[in-house]
Amino acid sequence: MTRCDEYVEDAVVDGMKAYHFRFKEGALNYSREENQCYCKERCLPSGLIDAESCYYGFPIALSYPHFYEGDPKLTEAVDGIKAIPEEHSSYFYMQVDVGLPLRMAARSQINMALRGMPGISRVEKFRNMVIPLLWTELSMEGLPPSLLMHFHILLNILPVVQTVGIIVLFISGVITIGSALFRRRPVSVISVEDEKDDQEEEVVKKTVEEEEEEKYHSLLMGDAKKGSIHWPRRISIGPSA
Repeated sequence: MTRCDEYVEDAVVDGMKAYHFRFKEGALNYSREENQCYCKERCLPSGLIDAESCYYGFPIALSYPHFYEGDPKLTEAVDGIKAIPEEHSSYFYMQVDVGLPLRMAARSQINMALRGMPGISRVEKFRNMVIPLLWTELSMEGLPPSLLMHFHILLNILPVVQTVGIIVLFISGVITIGSALFRRRPVSVISVEDEKDDQEEEVVKKTVEEEEEEKYHSLLMGDAKKGSIHWPRRISIGPSA
């Protein structure tokens, strides 16, 4: 039998991205070559699954509710049968990232596939008929609110916070590296007036030193003429206090 599920479309369920799947159309069509291997000793009309061996030989056949996607002969034989895809088809929505089922409905119908019953005249008119007995639905309309909130934070909010955090850290790193590479040493700026004052101070200091040196030589020359020279133990050249 062919694969029973097929992708339909992308969807958004309860604020989360999801894939919409359904049972594949024609999966129970025995006229297709890929499904003919399931039509052995007893070949039922399309739309039915022979479950006789699972019920100890009792003539049970499974189908979609109201013989949805079944052979038109099945609906013509029973009054009140009307297949509506929205109500009788099966589907499920799976969350894109973690495969979480967000919404689903699995619907099936139990039928009695009668054959000829020789010796029982009262049921002879039901020969080769498929009589629907009941159909069931296993569905989930959505996740509980508490669980839905947890998955909403995990799948929708946290990825955005993570992306913003990565961008902020990247920009901060670039700024830090750039400032470290292109940072310059501070340059002291000397104004013209301060430089002029320093030059004048140097000139005054030099003049004082020259005067002191000239005065010292004059004293030496005077003592030499008198014939007595007393060398000082320590000579300091510099501005007088």
